[in-house]
Amino acid sequence: MTIKEICEQVGCSRSNYYRQIAPNLQSQADVK
Repeated sequence: MTIKEICEQVGCSRSNYYRQIAPNLQSQADVK
């Protein structure tokens, strides 16, 4: 799953993006 794909699913809101998946993808959470 790419950031763009996730972005589309969460409405491209970074605040929501990190809330939704950062907890699940902490290994990639370091990506801006």
